[in-house]
Amino acid sequence: MTRSLNDSWHTGFFPNEVGSIGEKIAREWLLRKGYEVYSFQDVTWKFSELGTMVNRLKRRRKQLYAERDRESIGRMESHLKDIFDDRFADMSEWHEALRKLAREEQEVRLARHYKRVGIGPDFIVKKNDDISFVEAKVNEAQPKKWQKASFQIAKEHGFKTMILRMTIEIFVGEDIQFTES
Repeated sequence: MTRSLNDSWHTGFFPNEVGSIGEKIAREWLLRKGYEVYSFQDVTWKFSELGTMVNRLKRRRKQLYAERDRESIGRMESHLKDIFDDRFADMSEWHEALRKLAREEQEVRLARHYKRVGIGPDFIVKKNDDISFVEAKVNEAQPKKWQKASFQIAKEHGFKTMILRMTIEIFVGEDIQFTES
């Protein structure tokens, strides 16, 4: 779409940027409210990596490599247990259920030629030993079908879910000038 300088630009022309700004604001707000904030993707990557290490250990033939794998698995489990305490087993079960959802989503996406849609929320947060899954939504944005399904999985495993809604507007002034450098 071509816009003249006299037209006012607004948030609708920058949906990805507004969403990114919303996530940053949400992270800061959650931190100020006393939550420990973890990126959803970081947590799922760590659980996936743990599963990969466990599977690799099952195939090891050399004792030296098996011992190194056991040490790596111990460190990763310890790290995740430090974060999730007595909810570690629930988080492991949640992650496995989420992996099944991801496979289903991928099959639907490939069958319909859709681009990648988000499955999980933006953050996993912890406060007073309560773990919640948090999605930041800006302006009129709504959770996607797969995000709703992942929230349902989280609830089934005893976790809370939250949507942080905020209004963000971006305005670009009409006084835009080019200067030579």
